[in-house]
Amino acid sequence: MIHDIAIIGAGIAGASLAAAIGRDARVLLLEAEDQPGYHATGRSAAFWSETYGGPGIQPLTSASEAGLRAHDVLTPLGSLHIGRAEDAGAIDALLAAFADTPVALARVDPRDYVPGLRADWTLGVIEPRPASW
Repeated sequence: MIHDIAIIGAGIAGASLAAAIGRDARVLLLEAEDQPGYHATGRSAAFWSETYGGPGIQPLTSASEAGLRAHDVLTPLGSLHIGRAEDAGAIDALLAAFADTPVALARVDPRDYVPGLRADWTLGVIEPRPASW
């Protein structure tokens, strides 16, 4: 069969794009996983982070917690953001962006959390699991 367009990946973006252009072109949707959408989102299905989306989206992300917990689809993990000396500006910006929000962030040495981390990865911000856990 001849196709006009090949799309690599049948996650949210690939499947949505294929659906959007499918009426106007012959689309081949290629996926390496056993099923489409297997890794369809990096947030709600695989990892929930209260800082997702930045301060403008964070209230919606935080509001989703109760519903996700009610359906037993969250595991309390927390997260660690890491950087090198040249990333200090980004670390400072992350902390400043969430300074006036209920999200608890703290500077840490990431090597205390990740044994064997390369010596130049010295900057860290811990985002602990939400206090409600």
